[in-house]
Amino acid sequence: MRIGFSSFVFCLALISPASAQTEQADIDAVADAVRSQGRQCEAPYQVERDTEASSAEVAVWTIGCTGGRYRVTFDGDASVEVVPIN
Repeated sequence: MRIGFSSFVFCLALISPASAQTEQADIDAVADAVRSQGRQCEAPYQVERDTEASSAEVAVWTIGCTGGRYRVTFDGDASVEVVPIN
């Protein structure tokens, strides 16, 4: 499941139409990635792609949840790295 999920999120990173539905899909996908790494991400409220840190192969996002803020890195289909932000 992780390979398919990572592919889905990576595709979201490449598509940037400005719609509420797409933004909610981004929030849900990144929050699911945080939870898949054993971190709490209840009531996610904001997600933003870090365009400077992202590349064609790597998508980097920050997400705010009531449990904390995280930097989430998707390295293609290979891995997901979740780092808490203070």
